[in-house]
Amino acid sequence: MAQILPNTQAHSPGLQMQAYSPQKAWETAVKRARRELKPKSFATLLRVANYETCLSELQARNNAFAAKWPRLGPVVGRVLDLLKTFDVAISTCCQSHPEIACLVWGGVQIVLTVAAKYRDCARRMSDMFEQLSLSMPRFEDYMRYFPTNDRLQLRLISVFEIFVIFCARAFKFLSSRLLTAIAWATWSSLDQKLTKAVEQIKEIKGEMENEARAANIGIGFERETAAKKRHQDVMALLPAAVNRVRLVESTVLVTETRNGAFIGRANELKILFDYFSSSQAEGKAEPCVVTICGLGGAGKTQLALEYLYQNKLDYRGRFWIRAESQEIIQHDFAMIGRLLSMPNDAVVTDLKKAVQMASDWLTTTDDKWLLVFDNVDNAADIREYLPTVGRGSVVVTTQDRDTADRLSQWSKIVLLEGMQKTDAAALLQQIMPDIPHEGMPHDNLEATIIDEFGGLPLAICQMGSYIRQTQCTLSQFYDILQSRSDRFYCDTASIATLSYTKTLAQCCDMSIELLSEDERYLLGVIALFQIDEVQEELITHGCRSVARLQHLDDAWNWNSAIRDLSKHMLVTVMQKKSQRSLHMHRVLKRRALHVLEAEPARRTQAFRDAAILLNAVFPKRPSDGGTMTKLWGLCEMWLPHVLSLRGASVPSKGQPNEDTPRELAEILCNCSWYMWERGTQHAFEFAAHALDVCKQTQHGDDDTLLSDMYTVVGALKMVSFQSQREGADAFQEALRIRERYMEKTDSPSLDERRLMANSYNNAGVGRLILREYPEATRLIQKSLALKLTLGNEATMPYDFAVSFYNLCRIDMEQGQVEEAKEHCKKALDLAEACNGPDDYRTNQFRFTYADLLVESGEWEDAFALHKQTLDIRTRVMGNENNDTAVSYYGLSCLYQKREEFANALTSIENAIKIFEKVPGAEDRLARSYFRKYLLMKTSQEDEASKALSAAKRYRKILVGEEQDSKDTDTMEDYNLLVSYYNR
Repeated sequence: MAQILPNTQAHSPGLQMQAYSPQKAWETAVKRARRELKPKSFATLLRVANYETCLSELQARNNAFAAKWPRLGPVVGRVLDLLKTFDVAISTCCQSHPEIACLVWGGVQIVLTVAAKYRDCARRMSDMFEQLSLSMPRFEDYMRYFPTNDRLQLRLISVFEIFVIFCARAFKFLSSRLLTAIAWATWSSLDQKLTKAVEQIKEIKGEMENEARAANIGIGFERETAAKKRHQDVMALLPAAVNRVRLVESTVLVTETRNGAFIGRANELKILFDYFSSSQAEGKAEPCVVTICGLGGAGKTQLALEYLYQNKLDYRGRFWIRAESQEIIQHDFAMIGRLLSMPNDAVVTDLKKAVQMASDWLTTTDDKWLLVFDNVDNAADIREYLPTVGRGSVVVTTQDRDTADRLSQWSKIVLLEGMQKTDAAALLQQIMPDIPHEGMPHDNLEATIIDEFGGLPLAICQMGSYIRQTQCTLSQFYDILQSRSDRFYCDTASIATLSYTKTLAQCCDMSIELLSEDERYLLGVIALFQIDEVQEELITHGCRSVARLQHLDDAWNWNSAIRDLSKHMLVTVMQKKSQRSLHMHRVLKRRALHVLEAEPARRTQAFRDAAILLNAVFPKRPSDGGTMTKLWGLCEMWLPHVLSLRGASVPSKGQPNEDTPRELAEILCNCSWYMWERGTQHAFEFAAHALDVCKQTQHGDDDTLLSDMYTVVGALKMVSFQSQREGADAFQEALRIRERYMEKTDSPSLDERRLMANSYNNAGVGRLILREYPEATRLIQKSLALKLTLGNEATMPYDFAVSFYNLCRIDMEQGQVEEAKEHCKKALDLAEACNGPDDYRTNQFRFTYADLLVESGEWEDAFALHKQTLDIRTRVMGNENNDTAVSYYGLSCLYQKREEFANALTSIENAIKIFEKVPGAEDRLARSYFRKYLLMKTSQEDEASKALSAAKRYRKILVGEEQDSKDTDTMEDYNLLVSYYNR
């Protein structure tokens, strides 16, 4: 057959292109096709206008080829898929003659329809069409260039003409040999035509690639290896195994039975379903792979199994491969081939042929299939069994993060952690419907225990089994978990009734034992912190000061250690902006601590190292006695780790303990200072414990750390009516220790002398609280005198601000309002200039100054200051802070004076709501309820009566029943209950 393009060896390609236009080429091609087909057949071909029509015609009930479709559909389907891009290319180039494209679809349809009437002819013609279509160029690569490149258009026309003319001649061949078509010898002439057509198309393909290179068109010329492999596999299976390419019925090879009691994991199941569904909708040639990665006991196998059974109707073939070893993988994979083979096939006895049969089927079938590789340790173990093409879905479960990452180049990773709390509770309820309980409310205790286990399914199951076997109560089990969790983790009897054969300890140890000695030590140190988020800086900032961890100061060593911990799912690395942090499951934390505690000396060293690391990053209390306000954000970030380390120490109160590191005392003192300034709930309990730790680690009777700790405890005790004297005594003890230190110091520094002055000031405040005004004045004046030897208001503004403020409080208590205003205004101006308007001391001074303005009748100025203070405290301290409530109380007083009673009532109710959440706020609640009573007694008698009863109830808690019966109900009586700091 003559080509549209003349012989390129005889003429210059440039001259040929000028002499032959695409329009002329199309007209010539159509004329040749019409001449070969004759008018009637030509019209028949034009009727099949597109891919959909061709496909429906071939599958129509009255079409002879429909009966062949179960066997030949996969082959023909691939032919039609390859011709789709051919069709689009033709339509793109020949928009004025779209009917030409119909000849391709019509040619395929008419030839296969005729061939299907005779034995094996349809199969042979399908084979020919596939050879022809696979030889074509990748038209989609050239699509954007066809409309503007005449050379590419001309070569496209040549391919079109070759294909259509071959269809015409094949049709004529079959029509003229109706009686002899089954005689294979007569096919030689058509075979020759096919060979020639394939050679011509390949030649044109090369010319198109050369043309693209000459035009600097960036196109990938390598044919998809997957498409070739699928074609070769089909050819290898035809004709003997072609009837096995599609399954007659669902085929299942799953050794695991469904867990009828499966609970939860709805989110993870949806992720799997959505990912597989979207990938299949995109029509990808390769299987879709999801890797489920998680700690042992997290439920990876159960999740994969539940997905398999939930979606069984979506897959004709479902296969489960146990990946414990290469031998088992090969055995299970071969079972797929044997399941698909005929009884007499060699694959029944030949392992390699059975594996090949399974691989061939998975890569060639049009049936949807699901393949699960369970418990994979190494991606290399399953690499040769993972189909690279096919209409399947693959699920891989692994405990090894490296394996998941190696597979991630073509898969999605699902990191499996604990169950949601409601699902974990339902799982426990399923195992033990009637759990004995006592003490703490059942639901709360159950939720606490589930939280301790981080929702790990194995832990929940082992717990339920243990309770069922022993009939212990939840409270008893919780006590065991707190005191002897190591025994529970290792309890084999409690898993005897479970399908899982490993205890919690065994699951954790499988990963921990894979670490080096240094990595196990690092894991133990990390476990001492709050493991929901361990900031990278916490380890790397201070590791140079820790002998066992010095090597981590090198970035390579640190990254290597984290890589190994992450690989075995012992930690998860999280990235937030430019900062990394680590997360550890709570079950693993407890087990890592078990490993440490098995060697007491090692545990002591790890605890000391953890304290050194945390002390290196936690903000220090100001050496000059200032505030930490600007460091609150950092304190807040490190606070969870302080609480975790504190919980791990649990020292005996008042008993010296050589194992308690000094660094822990430093951390607790600094954190107590922050919590005092911040007004954190339970700050006093924390500080009292910190004081005990400082006593255990004290360096003699002049330890300034102990002095600082007494200062914080005194400040926290002075705000409560019941502990005011104890607060004053604590200030006095802090002063005694500081004086002792100064006596032993030859040349104290400036900061040390400033702290000495502050100690005098604090002791004076203690006397002020006890209303010992002369002594209070003496101590505060002594503090001020010492400060004057060190500097002045310009060089030490905050120091002088504190002294002026305390002098103001003495003036106020003695009714000297003008003197108090003068001192308070000085204190406010100095503090605001030094610390800024948001500082907690600045706000304390501003609040007091506003109250003094109220006493002076300057209500408008006072109102503006009170509003400013409330706004700042709400923003900085929060809407549940004691200081915020104090501001609401102050505003209520001012609103009442202005006779804005509705606003006054709203403000006092806001104060009460907050005070009710503040520990030890009975004095403020008594006073606030009494003010509410005064606001309501003339309008709402019932509510006023309730408010008065509440006020008396809180007062009785403070002063006792005997004293309460002597007190009168006046505002002055209730004011006396409240420390000056909260007035």
